[in-house]
Amino acid sequence: MTAVDLAEIFKSRVSDSEQVSLLIDIVSASEEGILCWSIDPPIDTRLPPPEQLQALREGMQVSYCNQSYARLMDYPGPEDIIGRNVIEFLGELNVDAKLQEMVENDYRLERIRFPFKDSGGNTRLTSVTTHALLQDQMLIGIWNTVLDATRQSEQESEAEIIRELLSDSQELARIGSWSEDFRTGRRAQSRQLHILMGLPPRPEPYDWTDFLEKIHPDDRARVAKGRERTRSSGDTSTMDFRVVEPDGSLRYFHTVVRSTLDKDGQPLHWLGTMQEITEQVKLREQLQEMVEARTHALSEEIELRKRDAAILKRQAVVVSQISEAVIVWNLDLKISDWNDGATKVFGYSREEVMDLGPAFLRPRQPLAPSKREELLDWIEDNDGWQGELPYQHKDGHEVICEASLTALRDSRGNIISFVEVVRDATERKAYEHKLADAKEEAEQANVAKSHFIRGLSHELRTPLNAILGFAQLMERLSGTPLDSQQQDYLDHIQAGGVHLLGLVNEVLDLAKIESGEIDLKLEAVDCKALAEEVLQLVAPQAEERRITPALEVRTERSIHGDYMRLKQVLLNLLTNGIKYNSNGGGLYLSFADSDSKRVRIMVTDTGPGIDPGRYDELFEPFNRLGVTDATVEGTGLGLPITASLVEAMAGTMGVDSQPGEGSSFWVDLPAAEN
Repeated sequence: MTAVDLAEIFKSRVSDSEQVSLLIDIVSASEEGILCWSIDPPIDTRLPPPEQLQALREGMQVSYCNQSYARLMDYPGPEDIIGRNVIEFLGELNVDAKLQEMVENDYRLERIRFPFKDSGGNTRLTSVTTHALLQDQMLIGIWNTVLDATRQSEQESEAEIIRELLSDSQELARIGSWSEDFRTGRRAQSRQLHILMGLPPRPEPYDWTDFLEKIHPDDRARVAKGRERTRSSGDTSTMDFRVVEPDGSLRYFHTVVRSTLDKDGQPLHWLGTMQEITEQVKLREQLQEMVEARTHALSEEIELRKRDAAILKRQAVVVSQISEAVIVWNLDLKISDWNDGATKVFGYSREEVMDLGPAFLRPRQPLAPSKREELLDWIEDNDGWQGELPYQHKDGHEVICEASLTALRDSRGNIISFVEVVRDATERKAYEHKLADAKEEAEQANVAKSHFIRGLSHELRTPLNAILGFAQLMERLSGTPLDSQQQDYLDHIQAGGVHLLGLVNEVLDLAKIESGEIDLKLEAVDCKALAEEVLQLVAPQAEERRITPALEVRTERSIHGDYMRLKQVLLNLLTNGIKYNSNGGGLYLSFADSDSKRVRIMVTDTGPGIDPGRYDELFEPFNRLGVTDATVEGTGLGLPITASLVEAMAGTMGVDSQPGEGSSFWVDLPAAEN
């Protein structure tokens, strides 16, 4: 097929001869390579593909090429190519596969890679588009448009690298992209877009509804409305939305969409990107929480400082109004406040002492730094210190003071200062010295009294024993019986002597107890045995008053005490219960547990009772509460001696009574250990 043949083909399709000439000129001058293969004999395109394929192999020759193709293959001109068999120019190519592909596609292929041999026999990769030249369904030739594919391949490789780089970048940045042509309906979506939305990646794009289902229900209407507004406005818009994961967790996204309109304002195309911003949102929320927390903390700090300022203000007012000496020390133990009371005690004015340390008040006993730290730590742990300290007055004389040092804390509990309250104890100390001297003198007088009483008792008991002895001798040895008057006189002598001897013995006992000279033999004393022995001793006196004592022992424990002194205690209490009772009255002795470590002895009578207001008088020596009845013997020393003996055995004693209701005297003593 020659240029003349091409002209004939063009004439069959284009009636204007000028246009035919123009087409021939365009083909000849085209920058693209034009290569025509003639098929001789022509092939009936209605034949089965295998028969067409066989005819192609046998009948293809180069019938035309333009200068661009010759230059592409490094030939001087088209004449070096035309007339040669097509197979000579094919490079490393499965010819049958390509020819079969052409047959199956009606000899129409777009931009296929096709290797041709150049003038030097080297294979050169080209991009070929083929067209069939037909006459009455007979294939008479094949028109090929040939481009150098080497640069195109490089560009495609670079484009592929760029696409991969873009995909990797989108993956790293968690960005997806999409586009849509409204005229053709063609949509494109990046792989990362599918991944971000939790959709399986696939070559074909997803529908808009697939994405909408992934969006949080509360955001769908807003996103859909924004999408339509951007589509019709031709503007660039941004919006944020949330995506719900299968586990219910949320992810956050930011999208930017730009649309393009035609001259009539109709949508042509739009492009969008979507980036996951979950981490940014969480970080923003964390930052917001931190800001809010810090703002709250600052507000609290401001409020606390206001309170602290109010505390310090109130402190200054209180310090100025207190009459006692008040010194306020800061944390460096420097004076920060000093009231008039301190000026009165120490002689210094406030202006003279501000910012001074404690050395000027105690120059003879300065506080070492280590001791100061120990003191501050102790104050902090114990919330204060108090005691007596010697201070020095401004004029040099010593002032003994009672001092209390307290830590002043702010609203957060931190120590901000120390407040020292000082009282001049000089007069009190002088009084205490006088009191101590008086106490010492009293103790010495008490010792002298005890010595005097012991001596006096000895001097009294000797003649009393003689009087009682001679009275008994007169009664027994007199040869002449005594008349009634003489016997009366003798009975009075004996009764008075016994009473006086008992009084002397009790006074002596009391003196021993008061001087601490009493000897105690502490042991475990059985309650029942002690009670039975004492009750036998008071039985004659009880029978005389028609009183029958009752005993109740409600404890299995013993008493830790001196047996003889315990017996003396019970004798005193039971004797009083008989003496101050009515004839035929009741008398009860009981032993019971007072608590886990003590045993209580209780003596209860049905006598006249005692006014509770006179309980303390019961234990005063020689005080019988005004009893003057001569028939009721007593010295008024029994209960004082009893109370002193109980105290000496680490016990306590008390009474419960009401006038007309009798009396109950109780003694609590330690229980003996098993």
